[in-house]
Amino acid sequence: MTPDNAPDAQPLLIVKFIDDATGQMIEVQGDSFAPLDLATLVQALRSPGKPLTFPLQLTNATVRSDLPELAEDPTQTVRVRIDSPFTNDVIALVPGGWMTAAMCPPDALLMVDQNVFSIFDRHLRSDRNPALPPDFLMLLRERESSFSPILYMMEGQLGRPSETVEELEASYDRFASRIATHFPKAKTVPPREQSAPGALSLLKQRKERYVRECAFLVEVAPLLIPETGRAKRDQVWDQLEASAARHGVPRMSYVFMAVLCATSTSPEFNAGRMILKPRPGFDRGDAHNAVSDLIALELMNNVIAAFPGKWPVFLTHDRGLALLWNGARTHSHVRGPSHTRFRVTFLRPLFDRLTPEQDARLVAMIADAGD
Repeated sequence: MTPDNAPDAQPLLIVKFIDDATGQMIEVQGDSFAPLDLATLVQALRSPGKPLTFPLQLTNATVRSDLPELAEDPTQTVRVRIDSPFTNDVIALVPGGWMTAAMCPPDALLMVDQNVFSIFDRHLRSDRNPALPPDFLMLLRERESSFSPILYMMEGQLGRPSETVEELEASYDRFASRIATHFPKAKTVPPREQSAPGALSLLKQRKERYVRECAFLVEVAPLLIPETGRAKRDQVWDQLEASAARHGVPRMSYVFMAVLCATSTSPEFNAGRMILKPRPGFDRGDAHNAVSDLIALELMNNVIAAFPGKWPVFLTHDRGLALLWNGARTHSHVRGPSHTRFRVTFLRPLFDRLTPEQDARLVAMIADAGD
């Protein structure tokens, strides 16, 4: 993940294996990690608050050892299993999967939403509960990182998006202050005089779509409250498609994918229900919260398409967003004049209750369009 031409790039990870009996040593240094997958995410989510154990693949790794058969080679691919002492309460979503916050590339632009600050408070405040195990966030705190305020600013306050530059500037100031408190070596970029107008421009571009998506969710929420049985799923999908068409919500959109997921996945890891939170009386404020959350994934795809080779990172505590990002894997991004096009590969755990026929219909509905 560190660019090949980065000057004097330092390894992000050094792993040492020492044989207690012989004292022989193998050391692996690497700065390019393969993203972790959906299965590893599910495993991690099943053990919240526990130290994270995960498989790690390093490419272009340097291996040093006093074993004669292991000569130094800077181009090896190394696979190791990490039994870390750290919890991972914040998930770093990256192109192709996820990582711990401490594994993010040094030059990454870190996007965060408003909810994640409560997790920062828990692990990074000066009066932190000493009984808590250490978290990977504590390693990120020691690095010089760049944080983007864009998602925080666009979420707004009190169930509605921000509408003026003044509101956005106040939001920027809150964000920058909180980041400085928790990450003293970090910086907020770009500066306020650029961030506020930029966020307002994005909100204006999305305003009509935002209104349509909120109206769509309010209309279909009653269909999502009862668990959808296999026999009724096609009928429910017919209604969802008709409502999406009525409100002009693209089927290749995270709002529509989340709704489909809510009707198709086992309760334990139903990303759609986690994000949408359907309930009796679901209203515009509920819809705003869901749409604001899903904008993060939309922005991830836009950045991937606009800046090939860069790794946008979204730090989140939201299990639903993490599952949807990893279970509906986007790839082949192309930035067009007015929108981003990409393909989606659906991984079975995200839609584990579908019949083969429904599985084929799902793929046909979403197809390989753009947003």
